[in-house]
Amino acid sequence: MSDELAKECLDPSGSWISGGNTHKSPNELSGILRNIVKDEVVTRQMAKLYQQTGFAKAMDENNKKALDVMAKEGMDAAVKHMFTDQKSGRQLSYAEMRSRYG
Repeated sequence: MSDELAKECLDPSGSWISGGNTHKSPNELSGILRNIVKDEVVTRQMAKLYQQTGFAKAMDENNKKALDVMAKEGMDAAVKHMFTDQKSGRQLSYAEMRSRYG
C-alpha cells in the first residue's frame, strides 16, 4: 500500500481508521505491509488462497489476470504486470494503472 493510498483512509485527526477502529499511521502500516509481502512464497500462497474466494470470482478480467500473475510469479511480477499495457507493452502511469485495477 502506498503512503498516498493509505492517506485516503485517515480520519480528520490524521488517525488511520478501519471498521471504526483507529490504527497505526499510514507510514507504520505501509512498513508492516511491506514486511509481510517481502516473502514471495507467502505472497504467492496468499494470492492462490484469494483466488478461491467469491471476491476473486467477482473480479473483472484485468484484476483476475493480475491476481493470477501474483499467484504464479509473486508481488513484483504482479506490480510490473499492472503497470504495463498488455497490448502495447507501454508503461502505464499511476493514474492509468488505478483506472484499470482500482
